[in-house]
Amino acid sequence: MQYSDVKELSPAAKRRIREKQERYETILAAALKFFSERGYNKTLIEDIANEAEVSVGTVYFYFKNKEDIMIKLIEDIGVILRKTLGEEFKKGEGNIDGFLNAGRVFFYKVCKKYPEKILLLMRESGCQTPEIEKKRQQLFDRLINDLIKALTKIKERYKIEYKSKMSVEVIATIIMGLFEKISYHFLIKNGTDLEIIGQDVIDFIYGGIKNLVIGDFHDN
Repeated sequence: MQYSDVKELSPAAKRRIREKQERYETILAAALKFFSERGYNKTLIEDIANEAEVSVGTVYFYFKNKEDIMIKLIEDIGVILRKTLGEEFKKGEGNIDGFLNAGRVFFYKVCKKYPEKILLLMRESGCQTPEIEKKRQQLFDRLINDLIKALTKIKERYKIEYKSKMSVEVIATIIMGLFEKISYHFLIKNGTDLEIIGQDVIDFIYGGIKNLVIGDFHDN
């Protein structure tokens, strides 16, 4: 459910729309807090309602059930990730530095700014519902596809070749797996220096890409 300002409404109507949007976001924030700290199964609708300072009935007015809330949170995280990393890659105009900088931004900025959201997305999902896992996997597939497109642009930019027809998909899948496991592992450790960890991961990725490339990253 989305609320947006509509022209020609009275001030009172606009206020009601704004209050509904604020309540909606407050419920999502409360759910995010509990899901990331306790896990999905151990969180009750009553917990979310109490944290958001609304009634249980109000939560059900905005969301069908707990599963619906989780799916919405995953969708929100996906928008943040794809927008932030995509914009960073575009700054490099298809070069390898833009690709690597997008990876750094994931650790330096996204994980630092949205640790609960990243934990929620990267948490092992075996105790969640099939619909939640389906939504989570759909997002991972889109992110892998984004990586494949970026690696293809790099190929065109430098007029290089990958060693096999599967190299691009292999690289993209490995990168997604690294981001998933590394971010979750270190975000649950308080005080972890994500910039150091992030740079280690980026150096590892760069070495792997170079090993699967025929040619070099020099503009022709």
